[in-house]
Amino acid sequence: MAQQRATIRRFRPDDVVAAHRLSGEVSWPHRLTDWMLLAEVGRGFAAVSEGCLVGTAFWWPYGDAFGTIGMVIVSPRAQRQGLGRRLMDAALNDADGRTMQLNATEAGLPLYLGLGFEESGGLCQHQGHFDPSHLPTMPDDGSVLVEIDEAQLARITAVDEAAFGAPRHDLMAALLGAGRGVGLHRAGEMKGFAMRREAGRGTVIGPVHAASDEDAIRLVCALGSDVADFLRLDIQADVPAFGTFLESIGLPRVSAVTTMSRPPRAPLTASPWRNYGLVSQALG
Repeated sequence: MAQQRATIRRFRPDDVVAAHRLSGEVSWPHRLTDWMLLAEVGRGFAAVSEGCLVGTAFWWPYGDAFGTIGMVIVSPRAQRQGLGRRLMDAALNDADGRTMQLNATEAGLPLYLGLGFEESGGLCQHQGHFDPSHLPTMPDDGSVLVEIDEAQLARITAVDEAAFGAPRHDLMAALLGAGRGVGLHRAGEMKGFAMRREAGRGTVIGPVHAASDEDAIRLVCALGSDVADFLRLDIQADVPAFGTFLESIGLPRVSAVTTMSRPPRAPLTASPWRNYGLVSQALG
């Protein structure tokens, strides 16, 4: 008997349990709480066949001109039916002409190339267990670490926009509610910040925004040194010294993905801030 053609519809809040089960089918480590955060700040589509959720795709709007796309999942039992393309088409049509960015695994490259995405960079995934015995000795330059609270939300949102290149106020607010963050200050001025949350197989640190490798390292040491379980960071491929530091503290690079955009993303406006670590591969 021919399999019923899946229906594409909007993702609903009550889909998160089925979506969590779907991500487990393809061995993605997302928790139910991860899905809840993704759905809270994004816009999703679900593929449903015979009453079962068999596919998802999400996109996240950052301002009026930019967004990221991710969580494109098709159940193994529904693959090779063009479902990934249909989900992507739904998300891209909904994005209404924005420049869209995604991070593609090798398996996803043919689909995204066929949709007109072009390579624009890369990411490296580092994970493992933080080894405090190999922390670098940092010079005493007057740096002070301050816990981030809601009173600093506007400031970290502005830094994030400068480093990332698009406004993400709702995402920063959601991350602050989901975990904790620290700001790095010198002479009374913020020089960077980072956030962490429980996610996936353990703890994720991201974003990490700083003006120098040394400050990015300080932020990771502040947030990672007391993490006893599994720790993960997704970092830009063009910060090799930062990657070497992560390797040295027990977080080896385990994989790499290709950053792609459609149409090509314009160069970021000059800023003192650098986006060292991502919130996630989906959220940017």
